Amino acid sequence: MVTRFVRKPGSAAARRVGLWCGVLGAVTLLTLARGAGEQADAWRMAAVAVLMACWWVSEALPLAATGLVPVVAFPLLDIMPVAKVSREYGHHLILLFLAGFLLALALGRWGLDRRLALGIVAVMGDRTRVIIFGLMAATALLSMWVSNSATAAMMMPVGLALTEHAAAAAGGLEGVDVAPGRFRFGVAVMLGIAYAASIGGVGTLVGTPPNVLLAAMLEDLAGVHVGFGQWMLIGIPVVLLTLPLVWWWLVRVAYPPEIDRLPGGRRLVREELRRLGPWTPGARRTAAIVILTAVAWVTRELWQPWVAAEGMLKDATVGVAGALALFLTPSGDGGRLLERDAWREVPWNVLLLFGGGLALARGFVDTGLARLLSEVAVTLAEMPLPVFLLTIGVVVVILTEFASNTASTAMVLPLLAAAAASLGLAPPLLMVPAALAASMAFMMPAGTPPNAIVFGTGYVRIPQMLWGGVVADLVALVVITAVTLLLVPLLF
Repeated sequence: MVTRFVRKPGSAAARRVGLWCGVLGAVTLLTLARGAGEQADAWRMAAVAVLMACWWVSEALPLAATGLVPVVAFPLLDIMPVAKVSREYGHHLILLFLAGFLLALALGRWGLDRRLALGIVAVMGDRTRVIIFGLMAATALLSMWVSNSATAAMMMPVGLALTEHAAAAAGGLEGVDVAPGRFRFGVAVMLGIAYAASIGGVGTLVGTPPNVLLAAMLEDLAGVHVGFGQWMLIGIPVVLLTLPLVWWWLVRVAYPPEIDRLPGGRRLVREELRRLGPWTPGARRTAAIVILTAVAWVTRELWQPWVAAEGMLKDATVGVAGALALFLTPSGDGGRLLERDAWREVPWNVLLLFGGGLALARGFVDTGLARLLSEVAVTLAEMPLPVFLLTIGVVVVILTEFASNTASTAMVLPLLAAAAASLGLAPPLLMVPAALAASMAFMMPAGTPPNAIVFGTGYVRIPQMLWGGVVADLVALVVITAVTLLLVPLLF
């Protein structure tokens, strides 16, 4: 079973403040809409947007519940008929994310995710810095396909075992404090796992929700299609550049390990591998289906003309086919690779949040609010583009430290689409770095689920996470800006 972290809401007082701020803001804008003439629809849309933004940031309601607000508010305020609103909740890219989650669920059920991670770490030798890099590389690779919270939860026991082994080896050394929160090796291991889980998620479309939300909004708002392989040409370079730089920062500057070598570290990992036992028929069949699905995603543009008319197939088609294959294929032990209970693990709350974000974006366009906001964005025209992109990243990262990355993305992307139209820029140039930055909240435990998971071990304190995360954020934002400027104009 895949372990999923549930983000804890803020205090009851903060939720109440957010609830009433949203209501008061919406009522104020609805009152102003009465005298807005032809722009009344845009003002009513702004009222709904303010309400949802306040509720998402404060988590006054569960995120998914706020995501359902357009289903009620849009028809009542004459913004959009309910039939049109409802279509946004069934977007084909939402089905892509659903399929990706089911594939990841199968990997976890048959132990393939843990087997892969341990296999990577086992070949890294006994040098402590290299071991940490191996943990980060394995975490990032898994996070491209499995949710970042599930990846961090799975890798944390491996990191804890290595940390405790290192503490035992270093405990007798003079001047070395191996207590949780003071042992630099443990801090670097835990932060490395948390940061790598977030970094790796940007590598594929299904790696983290903001990626899918971006692809859906680009298609709906700008008519720009983002294919699975096309996204990897953006996401993989970000991962390949950011991961080693953040690793270097952690192990060379911020928290260099107290010991250079970890005797028996490789043996410890190999013992964990042996405990998994031999490959079962179910594991082999699951691996085959997941690999075939991934290859089909990446190569879809090549084989699609041979099997279907243009525009008939999407990445969601491939993903759902792979998921169905998991439900159909016998596991070899009397069951199937995925059973009926798999549906209980599906993150329906995230899917509803997706739909709410897409409905919000559609409302921006249909009511003319996007056009009004684009006129405001003209004031940004004199800012150099690299500085503008960095500023977008900083704003999104700060927002994501306090709100979920999916909700932050849903709020910001429609605004950036409007700004791009006003400035005469291609929408992906502003929207892609924002979606990437939404996964790079490294400073606080509440920023992302992986941060909270490793913070719960006791080996990392808030000042340590803040110090490590500030520089890691800056590194990630510089990489994202550079990759955006170099690759986005070529790919979109």
